[in-house]
Amino acid sequence: MTMRTNDTEAVKTKRPWPLYPFVFLICLFLLCYGCDNGTRYYQFRSIDEYGWLKSDTIIFEVPTSDSIHHYQLEVGVRHSARYIYRQLKLKLSVLTPDSLSLPDQAVTIDLTDEKGRRLSVGKGGLYQAQATPVSLPMAKAGTWHFKLIHQMNDNILKGVHDVGVKLTEKD
Repeated sequence: MTMRTNDTEAVKTKRPWPLYPFVFLICLFLLCYGCDNGTRYYQFRSIDEYGWLKSDTIIFEVPTSDSIHHYQLEVGVRHSARYIYRQLKLKLSVLTPDSLSLPDQAVTIDLTDEKGRRLSVGKGGLYQAQATPVSLPMAKAGTWHFKLIHQMNDNILKGVHDVGVKLTEKD
């Protein structure tokens, strides 16, 4: 069976080239500014592969330029199945830009339910979970220091890969 091709030349349409850069800039603007959920800081710190020592303090230095808003601080963890406990208990210490210490807060991150099923989602053997956000009235602009220390009974926690904080504006 032989196929015939059409000998007539297809009509070429002109593309509006001058519009492409404009459309690209609009898309870029929407991507950068259209999805602002109030997040001002979001950072994770890696834990040593051999484990998180009870004497290790994870420190986050968070610059703020605004003293008008109230913020929520959310503590998160990335862990593997090597972490054998249902929860991760932490102590959160906050140091203001004036070097004043706020009262320490206990932070608990639930990782599994009573039957041992993971409460968090994950990929590649790592799971990520967050604690309930803590409300912070940050009345002073400058660099705030957030310190996290694990409060578990083991001196070395295995299976914790990263610990992080997320600072968002409170509505």
